[in-house]
Amino acid sequence: MVEPEIVRKIRALAALGWGSRSIAAELGIARRTVQRYVRGGEAAETQTRPAAQALTAEQRARAVELFESTAEGNAVVVADLLADEGLKIHPRTVQRIVRPHRQAKRAAEASTVRFETAPGHQLQIDFGEKRRSPRARARRPPRR
Repeated sequence: MVEPEIVRKIRALAALGWGSRSIAAELGIARRTVQRYVRGGEAAETQTRPAAQALTAEQRARAVELFESTAEGNAVVVADLLADEGLKIHPRTVQRIVRPHRQAKRAAEASTVRFETAPGHQLQIDFGEKRRSPRARARRPPRR
């Protein structure tokens, strides 16, 4: 938010017919800021932020239920479904609510089952990876 004195200067220079670029250069502020205060009038001076919304335990449980079933792991879809039910909530809030469930789901998908058998009963192979930079030169033995 710009100081009230600067806002008065913006309006005074705009009334004299100065352009937004000239005003911005004169006052050392962004051109878009000048445009916002010139176009917005008095309303541009006040900023209102939405109040934080805390969900009840039932609403959180409903969000998790939708996340795991209908929405198939998509928090934006959960926010849309909750809006259809009359609960207007930001998708980022839903993401925070379902974060532990998403992490548990990813961990379950990433985990592997390890088999331990007696020697000679089952063949086990471990596949490894080796990464090389394309710039790395292969060392070849000298030709004779």
